[in-house]
Amino acid sequence: MDKKRIKESIVVVTYAIILYLILINLKTINSTFDTFTTLLMPVITGFIIAYILKGPYNFVRDKVLRMSSKDTQTIQTTKSVIALVMAYTLVILVLTILAILVIPQLWNSIQSLISTLPDQIDILFARFQGFLDDMDGRLDTSVDSEIYTQLEEAWVTVMNFVSAILTDVIPAVLNGIVEITTSITNMIFAFIFSVYFLTGKERLSSQMSRILYAYLPKARAERILYISRITNNSFTNFINGQVAEAFILGILCFVGMLIFKMPYAVLVSVIIGATNIIPIFGPIFGSIPATFIVLMDDPSNPMMAVWFVVFILVMQRIDGDIIYPRVVGDSIGLPGVFVMLAIVIGSGLWGLTGMIIGVPLAAVFYRLIKEGTNLRLAEKEINFE
Repeated sequence: MDKKRIKESIVVVTYAIILYLILINLKTINSTFDTFTTLLMPVITGFIIAYILKGPYNFVRDKVLRMSSKDTQTIQTTKSVIALVMAYTLVILVLTILAILVIPQLWNSIQSLISTLPDQIDILFARFQGFLDDMDGRLDTSVDSEIYTQLEEAWVTVMNFVSAILTDVIPAVLNGIVEITTSITNMIFAFIFSVYFLTGKERLSSQMSRILYAYLPKARAERILYISRITNNSFTNFINGQVAEAFILGILCFVGMLIFKMPYAVLVSVIIGATNIIPIFGPIFGSIPATFIVLMDDPSNPMMAVWFVVFILVMQRIDGDIIYPRVVGDSIGLPGVFVMLAIVIGSGLWGLTGMIIGVPLAAVFYRLIKEGTNLRLAEKEINFE
């Protein structure tokens, strides 16, 4: 066996041992990761904000203000500050307009739902009570007595549960105050970090490149930078595509519900649009509470909820056949089965966040593995048609 094969065997065995150690200590690694994530949350949040604002910031700085390397340092700094202020102002303005348009109608829908919900629940309980009264006449005395005994025990259990909840109210309120204070502090630091990341992204990128080339072989440094570029492209394409698709789907849902005179059009459309950011499973998650909300508008007419489900199914079909291919298309470059696998694994590791970032991460791994496989096959002069 030559030295090259011995080296490859040692590498494979080493990776196998590392993978085995990771798998048997997955809980510990996950717990450690969660701890570091909590500590670095302001930095992570700031990076996410800067990443979202990167598009409008670059547009204002490079297209509107036309900053170039020929500008003096003072002019470059001035243009960067103006672009930063305009980017934040633009995003805040868009969010404010959306809030002005959506929140009043959303609040009215929620108030209407809350005001009618007790009556609708009473109707359901009345029907259930009528069913119990009907059954009561068909049961003998011994069975009837046993049922009442079980009901009494259930009532005692409920009262104990309520007492336990009330006992924990004060600690929960105190914990809530602490969490709110911590969240406000984290958001302040996140804003500071986002400004730093946004204005210094070129400098940070240059510094990281210098460090990589200084301490790693040139080929390894170029490989890392290449992976970082395709990761950036994957996340950018995914986020832009999913947000655009969710917005379009929310608008279609709102217009369709108005046409078919379905209740709570604004509230339901916001739910459908927001949950559609999650691929594949998002529409399912959004349809369940939305259907319940439509049903609660008039439980005596369940056909409205049935027609709403039919409407959602048709809309999802239109989304899958027309909207998604044109808005998102093949920008992710990940087959459907791997998308589902990425969502399942991502949700298991990091919950809702994992469901969102799992797809672009999987797309990066898929592309790297595909490129590596094609390269090795080309070296061996093997061609698969």
